[in-house]
Amino acid sequence: MLPGSVDFKDKSIRAILPFDDKFLIVTMANGLYSFGHNSFEKVKTKIDNYLKEEKIVTAIMLEDGNYAFGMFSSGLLIMNEKGDVLNYFNKETGLQSDLIINIMQDTKKNYGYALRMELLL
Repeated sequence: MLPGSVDFKDKSIRAILPFDDKFLIVTMANGLYSFGHNSFEKVKTKIDNYLKEEKIVTAIMLEDGNYAFGMFSSGLLIMNEKGDVLNYFNKETGLQSDLIINIMQDTKKNYGYALRMELLL
């Protein structure tokens, strides 16, 4: 194990994404970490508790550099690199389900996401 590293053995890693000149490690219930320059750091955001409690199922980096997180029971969250929430979609805002199991972005920068077993574009 690298010095200063985090033991991810019991953490479900959902995605590893570009993050400035590092990598963003997205875990299901343990929040966000960055890895770069041979060290790990906990990424602190204003929504740390929310990310841990609501559980991240999937995540992607969007074309504009922001991040999209598909949550287990609370929809789709868009966050910038600073940890600010830019947008939030759930059943109350028009999604058919709050369980997002996959996210994609097309060449026209539209979001696509999978809800349970249905694909909605």
